Amino acid sequence: RPQEYQLERDEYVDDNRDGIADVDQMSGQGLVQRKTRIALTTIRRPQETQLAFANVWAAYLAVLATLKFQFARTTAFAIGIAQSTQFFFLKVFGPPLAMVMPHDTHHWIPTIIDSMVHLVALVIAWYLQMVISAVTSGLRGGVIATRAALAFANDRGMINLKESDTILDEALGMAVAAAGIFFQLTNGFALPFPFNIFLLPLTIVEWWARWQVTWG
Repeated sequence: RPQEYQLERDEYVDDNRDGIADVDQMSGQGLVQRKTRIALTTIRRPQETQLAFANVWAAYLAVLATLKFQFARTTAFAIGIAQSTQFFFLKVFGPPLAMVMPHDTHHWIPTIIDSMVHLVALVIAWYLQMVISAVTSGLRGGVIATRAALAFANDRGMINLKESDTILDEALGMAVAAAGIFFQLTNGFALPFPFNIFLLPLTIVEWWARWQVTWG
């Protein structure tokens, strides 16, 4: 693309002919200004760039809305668990708390137990939602990956199979999905070393999305 070509070409420009590229003699601020100017001058249709950013932003909002819906559904699930079990835990833990707490604070016992039950229920609901998401994404991702691999092999002449004539893509997809789901469950949905280093940018994006869904 023109922008990439001009930016790469600029790395070798030596206007003062001293044998050292101009970009190697600039301050950080000057280099940023120079590269920004090159990018702005080589973009001939800024409306298309604006449209591209608008489409990315719209996609982000759509994903965020979906995640907010799932968060609300998970929260409702947690509230249902808490309401179904709080009476039982009040009967079980109420008397022991009454024995250790001062008499003039006993009116706090139902509130304390209710809050703890809701907190534990939310943790359980979130974990179950992570398991459901892992299974769903694993099944979809496994089939997508194997179909892409088979299409690549067909294009290269390695095999001659039609997707509609075989169940190989589904069978291999299930195997890939099972491996992926097992990997996530055994690692507690966390990335082991060194994947956590390589995929740190995606992890930051995930944290940002979680913050947006929960507090945004």
